[in-house]
Amino acid sequence: FTAEEDLSIHILLDISESMLFGDPPKIEYAKRVAAALGYIGLTNLDRVGITTFAAGVQDSMAPRRGRDHFLGLLEFCERVSCSGETDFNRSLMEYSFRSKRAGLAIVISDLFDPQGIERGLEALKFARYDVLLLQVVDEEEVRPSFTGPLRLRDLESAREQRLSVDEPLLARYRERVQEWFTHIEDFCLKTHIEYLRAGTLIPFEDLILKYLRHGIHLK
Repeated sequence: FTAEEDLSIHILLDISESMLFGDPPKIEYAKRVAAALGYIGLTNLDRVGITTFAAGVQDSMAPRRGRDHFLGLLEFCERVSCSGETDFNRSLMEYSFRSKRAGLAIVISDLFDPQGIERGLEALKFARYDVLLLQVVDEEEVRPSFTGPLRLRDLESAREQRLSVDEPLLARYRERVQEWFTHIEDFCLKTHIEYLRAGTLIPFEDLILKYLRHGIHLK
């Protein structure tokens, strides 16, 4: 992204129930990332706000400037709890229509939505936001190692499915996951969206350094 004066940073945090998965839960990692990126923005004298979403826009703290705002940002993140299903497109479209001041939108999510993510991101771009898409994933979601009879439960819909998992099935699953990642990468490249993917086992500090090396936030 190019340098910009008086930048407004809009952090959009997914709090759907799938963000509870993992050890540590994806939401805990995501909240730390949100707070750290907010701090970086505030120390650069930018306006920083944060909004949570699941099936739609939930709680929100409007963008404000000043280091004193960081305590409020931390308290906001501490109050966050996850529930409900995801409607990624509806949430981002709703935010893009509601927000009065465009800037840099940092979307932090696991991107688990069977309806896709494209329309929501396109709505932000149409509303003249620069967009950083930060996908938080758990290692077991990307490279599961379990085999044998399993009962899988969707955290958001509570639907269950029984199946027997063997190595060929795991191999096909991992292949589909990589295809999904590639699709996201290609879409973001085409639409000029910055995309970072972070596993919760990646040291938190490494992710922040990666963010800074990308030159995503410049004054």
